[in-house]
Amino acid sequence: MGTSHAKCRPQHGLDGIFAPADFTEPLIREAIKKLKYKNVQELGQALGRFLAESLSRHFAGFLRGDVLIVPVPLYITKEKRRGYNQSKLLAQALVECLNLPLAECLTRKIDTISQTKLDKKRRIENVRNAFALAGDWPVAGKFVFLVDDVTTTGATLRECAKVLKRHGASTVWGLAIAQE
Repeated sequence: MGTSHAKCRPQHGLDGIFAPADFTEPLIREAIKKLKYKNVQELGQALGRFLAESLSRHFAGFLRGDVLIVPVPLYITKEKRRGYNQSKLLAQALVECLNLPLAECLTRKIDTISQTKLDKKRRIENVRNAFALAGDWPVAGKFVFLVDDVTTTGATLRECAKVLKRHGASTVWGLAIAQE
């Protein structure tokens, strides 16, 4: 998966974003596209292990206690059409590698359009208020790693983090395979 330098940066609504690879790396870009659009689900396990190894090196002291792994949800019809949620596949691999709990505690309540061709302002508007807590998950006081495949502007991760923080999460870090 290359020797790319991990990127950590603070974000409004998030305590930070961690993305160990650069989306411009051809192998990374191709692997993520195959996972997301070509139904190559086994790449979720491989990319999730890569993310777990990177996370272990940078967050070793935080990978115990009241930690939750939370995948960014897809809208229900999109997940049914695709047959899976790529972020959940990544999150499941993290859970297996790091022995942390998976919490599918978010739901996407609005069927947003794809962020891929939108500029920063439209990305923010597109996902505004699109997420909610699913049921009565106990997120209060938890350190949350929020998992997505790629981050560009961080808009999706920030919107999810707002929901989690509103419900008492103490810390929310966005995790993605790559930064675009």
